[in-house]
Amino acid sequence: MPQNNSNVSSLIERTELIGSVIARRWAADVDGEGRFPVEAVDALCHQGALGSAVPANLGGAGANLPELCEFVRILARHCASTAMVLAIHHAMVFAIARHRSGERIDQLLREIADDQLLVTGCGCRPEPVGDHDSSVSSGVTILFGGEADLMLVRVGRNGAAGGDPDGLAVVRSGEIALRREVHGDGLGLRGLGWNTYSIEVPASSGDLLDGAYGAIEVETLTPALLLLAEAVWVGIADSALETAGRFVERQAARPNEVYASSDALRLACIEGCRDTIWDDVVRRARNLETGEVPTLGTASKDAAAARLSRPMSEGESGVGAVTSAMDICGPAGYRETGEFGLGRQLRDAIGVRKMVAAAIGATRDECVCL
Repeated sequence: MPQNNSNVSSLIERTELIGSVIARRWAADVDGEGRFPVEAVDALCHQGALGSAVPANLGGAGANLPELCEFVRILARHCASTAMVLAIHHAMVFAIARHRSGERIDQLLREIADDQLLVTGCGCRPEPVGDHDSSVSSGVTILFGGEADLMLVRVGRNGAAGGDPDGLAVVRSGEIALRREVHGDGLGLRGLGWNTYSIEVPASSGDLLDGAYGAIEVETLTPALLLLAEAVWVGIADSALETAGRFVERQAARPNEVYASSDALRLACIEGCRDTIWDDVVRRARNLETGEVPTLGTASKDAAAARLSRPMSEGESGVGAVTSAMDICGPAGYRETGEFGLGRQLRDAIGVRKMVAAAIGATRDECVCL
């Protein structure tokens, strides 16, 4: 495992080392077995990466949102499942830090940085149980729910005056009852554990963030998740285009091979599109970080779904880059295995949007735009 030392001082360098040495080594195994990428996540913990989004005055790295997107992109080049785990974690911590409500939340952020606690989320609407001492959400997909130390959950706020009565609370895993209902065997991003759970949250557990659920979700959580997910897409595209580049180089080097220069030109065009997409991700991340985007106030879940409905072409979503790379590689690209096989990258790219829907707790009707 990479060691945290002065020779590899920056978070970007450490993330690249973890991606190339640990995540890449175990990526096929994680995908094949559909298991949590424990080796890579342990390495991220060892290097303090789970505290990246925690403010520096609370013991974290104080990384900004464009930097968090860069970390995720780097990992996605090697293992998209590991990158997605980090993307969800960073989005949750970013929301907690932005909407922290007092010393108790500040202490949780310190613990995330000091103890490298992993955070996931469940935004499904809870149903009160009995005398309202607890609330339950059933049939919900909670990504890596069994692996997380903390969970950002939607809870009822008794006595809230007007607006959205629900809030978001940070709850420790030991405070909730999490029961797996269905084992999830995802098509892509298989390391996230696409299991279906019922979750019971006692009314007295957790610490509420500052603000109503709708406002936090639409103004912070969903935009951050979308940006980090797009960073994963770009990282997957990096991997696919690097593979296509190696294929083009090999074909050009063969002595009796008719080399189609059109493939090289096509590859350069796709790389240019990817770079444009990345520039847009960084710009929007910077705007969200500095608050230079319009907010929707106490918007409802329907408004949040509408915000997710921006049409995206295949090229924008990252799927187009992978399929184009597969076409350049020919039959070798359409294999699951082999030097130029891109089956895993395609499945992972397709799964990214569903990850966003699961992470914010959207129902099927609410996330049809995804």
